[in-house]
Amino acid sequence: MKEIIIDENFKGIKKERYFFSLDVDIIDIEAHIEIKVPLIIKKTIICKSLKVGKWLKVGKWLKVGESLKVGESLEVGESLKVGESLEVGESLEVGEWLQVGESLKVGQSLSIFGQKTTKYAMINISTYYVILTSEFIKIGCQVHKVEQWEKFSDEVISRMGSGALEWWKIWKDFILTTHKNLPETFKG
Repeated sequence: MKEIIIDENFKGIKKERYFFSLDVDIIDIEAHIEIKVPLIIKKTIICKSLKVGKWLKVGKWLKVGESLKVGESLEVGESLKVGESLEVGESLEVGEWLQVGESLKVGQSLSIFGQKTTKYAMINISTYYVILTSEFIKIGCQVHKVEQWEKFSDEVISRMGSGALEWWKIWKDFILTTHKNLPETFKG
């Protein structure tokens, strides 16, 4: 098992005011990485597992093969993909795209699609992950308000991707009904 420890002595790390920054890609699908300092990564991390002591900010995207655990907060500019489990102590913010294989646990605040919430549902349906919030539904990489999903024509859905229309015809009623039947406390 290859382990990479990122601390104040890591090659290429730069001390900023109250944190450290790293302007390099870290790409090693077999590595277990532990970050021991508050860190902003300006590029990309791809690894097997990642443990962050306090907080981490990633400029572009982050992919972790198995598990990701962050003590306080995690912010990812574009996309986050975690193979099995993601646990964040306090807050998680992802710019555009979030995919977690099995388990997602966030302590206090989750920001999805620019909407801060602690109330969301995530379902894995066949080939797509579906995230429901009070206002939005995200299916795969498509994020739209619930009202838009209800009104999309077959033509619009078919342009979203190969097989999208066939999938939508099977799952549309289930997804919209599930959203409609979320508890009122969820929608508040």
